[in-house]
Amino acid sequence: MVFSNAKTAIGQMLASEDANSFGPPSMGMNGGGERFEMMVPGNKVGMIIGKGGENIRNMQESTGAKVVIVQVEIQNLNPFLLSFMN
Repeated sequence: MVFSNAKTAIGQMLASEDANSFGPPSMGMNGGGERFEMMVPGNKVGMIIGKGGENIRNMQESTGAKVVIVQVEIQNLNPFLLSFMN
């Protein structure tokens, strides 16, 4: 699966920081392509993006997927939605 490496890398980053995600990842189809989404605590997004976008860029290159990060409003939690699309 296209997103296996990205999912594993993000899971390891979050686990190494003792972070809790706000829900299970979801998988689906996106206009004929696959999609993987997961919620990430706002205070962990910088770690996932990396300095100068290095981590996101590496994930995009290694998986061939486009990575989109969107801030979501949920009762003072400030989470972000990570979407991986191919």
